[in-house]
Amino acid sequence: MVKGLTYANSPVNVKINDRVVGQIFPYRYNTTADRDTNAGHWFTQIIRIGKGFLRSSGDNEIQLEAVGILHEMQKNMKT
Repeated sequence: MVKGLTYANSPVNVKINDRVVGQIFPYRYNTTADRDTNAGHWFTQIIRIGKGFLRSSGDNEIQLEAVGILHEMQKNMKT
């Protein structure tokens, strides 16, 4: 589950063992009030990971890249 993606300005790549397996997409709203109200809610996004991406022995690593946030959020964080 993810939250806070109402402020993201692009999708985030999801990698398994250094291979992109999917993306988590930001949520868009019609108004700033809608966005702010839903920013704290948890949302589910499902990414199917095929067996070809997983190692049968040793550790598997999941990686989520950082994404930018909307300018309004950056201003609010500074005050």
